[in-house]
Amino acid sequence: ISVRRDLGASRTGWQKIEARFNAVTTKQKAEADNQLLLAELKKWNRQRVEWTPLLKELQNIAPPSVQFTRLMVRSDWNFQKVPGPTTSDGKEIPQPLLPARRYYVSLEGRAAGELADQVVVDFERTWRQSPGFQPLFESVKLQRLVREAVGGADRQAQADRLFLIEGEFRVRKLE
Repeated sequence: ISVRRDLGASRTGWQKIEARFNAVTTKQKAEADNQLLLAELKKWNRQRVEWTPLLKELQNIAPPSVQFTRLMVRSDWNFQKVPGPTTSDGKEIPQPLLPARRYYVSLEGRAAGELADQVVVDFERTWRQSPGFQPLFESVKLQRLVREAVGGADRQAQADRLFLIEGEFRVRKLE
């Protein structure tokens, strides 16, 4: 009789809290889904490049005699193989490919003055070694440095130098 009374009381108590239990279970599942989504968004946030401070730094390191005429940034996606765990017989367990992104920066401009060639070469070196860009760059190359075509021998001697510098960032994996 006591056990039946306890069972009845338990069933009555369960009927009172079952709706709240189901609601809590539903909310816990939704919260777990949201946590997975937040983790994915954090991966994307870590993978992207914060351009505002980089552009300010580029502006600060540019010599006064240099004018930028074009700044172009592009990125490419690829998928990289991830080494997986191995089985007891030494075979590797295949893993899903990991998305990765590489940024490319192209900077065109002109330099004026007597030592314009040297100013551009020094600027390329300064850009490569600058604190904000140095950890990101895999390579920076001065691709073109030419004298601007203008008429007359005197004007040709004073002509600006047109340049193109290209940089390639290290691969950024979506981990």
